[in-house]
Amino acid sequence: MLHSRAGTASALSQVPERPDIAAPAVVRIRPDLTVPVLTFQTETDLPAGLLGYVDARQDDTNRFRLWEVAGTAHADAYTIGIGATDRRRRAGQRRRVQRAAQPAVRGRRLQLRQADQRR
Repeated sequence: MLHSRAGTASALSQVPERPDIAAPAVVRIRPDLTVPVLTFQTETDLPAGLLGYVDARQDDTNRFRLWEVAGTAHADAYTIGIGATDRRRRAGQRRRVQRAAQPAVRGRRLQLRQADQRR
């Protein structure tokens, strides 16, 4: 399952460490799939000014399904702005999300998860 993906590719290089390598403007799922793939796109993933998935649309096949769900958002108001300043109710949850987003040594990540479960 793919959730809320952009229509473009991620950068293939970064200047100045490496020369600039152009990424494809539109990226679609391969047609020769051997496993089923469901792509779930929210309404706010489609516009070109945001994630721009609209240009990467493709027809359904026997192994690929695209669900575009009207009225859904990629992120809610809390995630986009309010959560960054919420210091009271969600402090513990915010710490867990921040820890999970950090690259970590496998053993350290396990320790963090166990510590979070004790709270």
